[in-house]
Amino acid sequence: MSLKIFEKFRIKRCQKNYLKVLKRLQKDAGTSNLNVIFLVTENQKWGYQSLYEEFENTKGYTPLVVVFPMNTVHKNQDKYRDSRYENYEFFQKRGMNVKSGYDEVKHQYIDLKEFKPDIVFYEQPYVLPRQYKQCNVSKFALTCYCHYGIAGNPNVMSKNCEFYNSFWKFFTAHECLKTEYSTFIMPEEMVVSGHPKLDVYRGFKEQQNSDGCVIYAPHFSTGDAQVHFSTFDWSGDFMLEFAYKHPEINWIFKPHPNLKSHFIKSGYKSKSEIEEYFEKWVKIGKVYTQGDYFDIFKNSKAMITDCSSFLAEYSLTGKPLLHLISKNSIAHSSLNTLIAKNYYKIHSQMSLECHLQEVIIKGNDFMKQGRIEQINKIFAGETFNSAKNILSYLNKQLEAI
Repeated sequence: MSLKIFEKFRIKRCQKNYLKVLKRLQKDAGTSNLNVIFLVTENQKWGYQSLYEEFENTKGYTPLVVVFPMNTVHKNQDKYRDSRYENYEFFQKRGMNVKSGYDEVKHQYIDLKEFKPDIVFYEQPYVLPRQYKQCNVSKFALTCYCHYGIAGNPNVMSKNCEFYNSFWKFFTAHECLKTEYSTFIMPEEMVVSGHPKLDVYRGFKEQQNSDGCVIYAPHFSTGDAQVHFSTFDWSGDFMLEFAYKHPEINWIFKPHPNLKSHFIKSGYKSKSEIEEYFEKWVKIGKVYTQGDYFDIFKNSKAMITDCSSFLAEYSLTGKPLLHLISKNSIAHSSLNTLIAKNYYKIHSQMSLECHLQEVIIKGNDFMKQGRIEQINKIFAGETFNSAKNILSYLNKQLEAI
């Protein structure tokens, strides 16, 4: 674990703060409701729905979603990722308890203390304002995290050790991830609970749907991005052309939420070029850029993607996935590597065309049996009870001494 002296100091201070907060909550156990805050900057990465509902239906807890802009948006450095109004509407339309964490008049973040949080769940680690970082929040609340990508990439995560080690608890999706992450995250901080995103598959049974959609979900990481998962240089235009040649297929274009912003900022495409690309998808299919996409996954026919997070998220549909792989891609997490063993590995445009014809057009999913057997081995037991597992853990920790 590579940490600077001042980072170690801040982490240690956070952990001391949590001991004080935990004693306070234990002392007050059963006398008042605990306020559980979910911090959200991008609804596309929302992964706590089952957990929010679990708190909502459990006596003694009051959940609240607090939406706010990324710090780069606040500083006018990235206008393309300003989704604060969209985020608010996303949760409001679902009848959820949501408030803004940003004062639009004063153009500043609202002090999180005003929401009186006892427990705070973070959505993602990127571009948080100073006020909302754990070193400050730990003074008055316990902080928790479930990685929005389920099986976060250890190569990327290990470069942000302070963020992950500053949580009170980090709930992981699988035992193999805890083992893998323990090289840069304190093992005592991690709890294997499953992932709330996967709770949506509880009771799900795969149905054959010949009219189901085919999802094309490209990653953003062209150029100088850390992970280099993107294959857009050889798959982006090709997939659009293939979709136009096959209008009989129900196409859904689901880009990474950072794709448009990154392409423009990196100079990979101009604003007009990427907007034209999106418009072409609108003409042939549907462009889906919001969160809450699991019904689409369940009712789909197949997925074509180079996004790492979808490797786990899509696996439980039982449907085929064409995994686009860049020659420059860094290694995936241990869990994603296991899951992807029985996906169709695509390394070139020629291979992509062959598999589109065989698997999508002809419907010959010849790797299905091995894929189903593999997934059943990986996701066994309490996989679909993550929200209940997390709540049970919290209840035990919060019991009065």
